Parts: sequence; structure tokens; C-alpha cells
Amino acid sequence: MKKNIGIIGCSRFGISLIQSLSKFNDIEVLAIDNNIEAITKASSLVENVFICDSTKEEALREVGMQNVDEVIIAIGQEKPDGLVTTIITTIMLKRLGIDKITVRLDDESYMSILKTIGATSFINPLSVACEKVANTLAYENIVDYFDVAGQYTIYEIVLQPNFKPLQLNQLYEESKVNMNIILIHRNKKSITPKGNDELLPNDQVYIFGEKSKINKIVNFFNNRIE
Repeated sequence: MKKNIGIIGCSRFGISLIQSLSKFNDIEVLAIDNNIEAITKASSLVENVFICDSTKEEALREVGMQNVDEVIIAIGQEKPDGLVTTIITTIMLKRLGIDKITVRLDDESYMSILKTIGATSFINPLSVACEKVANTLAYENIVDYFDVAGQYTIYEIVLQPNFKPLQLNQLYEESKVNMNIILIHRNKKSITPKGNDELLPNDQVYIFGEKSKINKIVNFFNNRIE
């Protein structure tokens, strides 16, 4: 029997999850977003994709979200409306009877309220930056990796001093590797990156991706030096 997983939010992080999950024959993905461009991109990866306002219970019912086994809310909270949308969406999913709700969390201070209203687990880039509790890999510029679930991992990579600066929008085009930059730590500050942000020499970069792609990821960064 196939496992049904709902993905709410088809931005860069959500798309990365969808692309990875689409490779499993025993997983069926239901993806929604209220942005037509995001939905168009997701539709090239999985079949069940809908434009939907996740803050509306009836809209979620219409696309069949109540029938999935678990849901991942992949909405970023860089802006206040992202946090509000995440909170309301969590409440709506609980009303639908969803037992497993994983929420992307960009700020730990919101964890308590999200747990109270129904979130059962979290993907928390800022927490990852503070808690290095993983195994060390046998690569010079990989500091840690953090198991998230199954074959998915968050890598911490320190870019070399002679790394050529690269905008994130260009990174995804040039690397040809399915990965998602979820956090940049620079000068004692944590940055939740956007597409026009740059990777700079000596940055600590946190990457969400598949364990099997580690060689390609490391080689790409090692080869981009001045």
C-alpha cells in the first residue's frame, strides 16, 4: 500500500522535498500552493498538484488533503504572513484529522505554540545551526550531517577561503544537483537565504538533500575556487 504525503508550500524547500519523494514508488505526493508559478514547477514532478489556500478548511477538503497519512508544511516564516499562514494551516490540518504534521520552523520561539495547535515534528534550520549532534563525514570541508528522515540529511559545509562567490539562483542552475540551502551562518549570524543571496568564502552552509548525493555536492563546492 502506498503512503500518501501532503506537501504544503512549493517554494524551493518544498520543491526539493517533492522531487526527492517522487523517486519512491511506494509514496504518493499531494502538493499544494497558492502561487501559480510554484504549482507549475511542482506539476512537472508529481501528478497530484493543486492551487489551494491552505488556510481554508473547505479548500483542503476539496483537494483531498484529509486522506493523506501525514503532511509537511514547507512554508517559510521569513515574513510575518508566512508564520500566520503556517499557524492557521496547522489548525486546519488538525481539524481534518491529520495525525502527523511536520512543520518547517525558522524560529524556535514558535515551536511551543505550533505544538499546542497540532504540529508533531519540525524541520528547524536554526536549531540545526545550534545543535551539532551528528556524525562526522570523511570530507575535509563537511563539518557535520544531521539525519532528518530516511535517506534525507542536512549537511553542514564550510566553504573554502578561495571559494568564488555565487548567487543561490545560479547555484541551482550550475550544480545540477538536487539540494536546498536552508541556512547560511556568517560572522556569527544565521541567515535564512533567498534566491538573490550569495554564498561567500568561509560561509557555513546547511544543505538539505539526499545522502547518496554527498559526493556530487562536495565536488561542486570544492571545484568552485579562485
